[in-house]
Amino acid sequence: MPLTQPPAVEITYIGGPTAVISIAGVTFITDPTFDAPGREYALGKVTLRKLNGPAFPVEHLGKIDVALVSHEQHPDNLDIAGRALLPRIPLVLSTKHSAARLGAHALGLDPWDSRMIDTPSGSTLRITATPARHGPAGIEPLSGEVIGFLISMDGTDLVYVTGDTVWYEGTAEVARRYQPRVVVLFGGAASARGPFHLTMNTNDAVEAAKAFSNATLVPVHHDGWAHFTQTQFDIQKTFAALGIADRLQLVEPGQPMRFQ
Repeated sequence: MPLTQPPAVEITYIGGPTAVISIAGVTFITDPTFDAPGREYALGKVTLRKLNGPAFPVEHLGKIDVALVSHEQHPDNLDIAGRALLPRIPLVLSTKHSAARLGAHALGLDPWDSRMIDTPSGSTLRITATPARHGPAGIEPLSGEVIGFLISMDGTDLVYVTGDTVWYEGTAEVARRYQPRVVVLFGGAASARGPFHLTMNTNDAVEAAKAFSNATLVPVHHDGWAHFTQTQFDIQKTFAALGIADRLQLVEPGQPMRFQ
């Protein structure tokens, strides 16, 4: 039975794809990235360049119960400092391929697999892995496996973390199955391999807003790296032009936002 009074959701944006999400006394972190700016990361023929650092250093991060790692193969989603943080986090959820590379402290999930987590109050959160495609159709041999995450409690959908994905039939299926209150949308229209996007652009964000009709969209993964081609303000302008600006909650690094 759905909750009569769902718990509050608090989200603090740290930078890049990284946010801290607190629900019912359980604290999550998405795709930890804490390296200093100016670093370059070689990925075969592609080099990624970090432009901005996190809102605060990893040493100032409080207790984290669960890391939601959409994938570990790209440093803009798990950099050196973020990877070093993971052994300090009791539960790390990721794809099965990434979990195998991250070690015994990580649990691999396929899309639609779930993991239950007890809260301090005795209630239970369900974390469900969701489909993601890191670019256009056929990109998988280049981009590898990616997942998102749906956090729910007692039949109430609370937060959907898209992970690095474009809008496609897999994300549309998430919307058919779930109606979360908040969508943490990985935007940025990332472009590193060719004239196509690897993450959601403004059109994809509009599709998400329509499909998740009851959700507030919180954009992440839109600043801090040279291969991000759109900002959260591009989403804001697009939503304003379409008359749906109230569906978007802009983020400010280090400033917590509360959704009741």
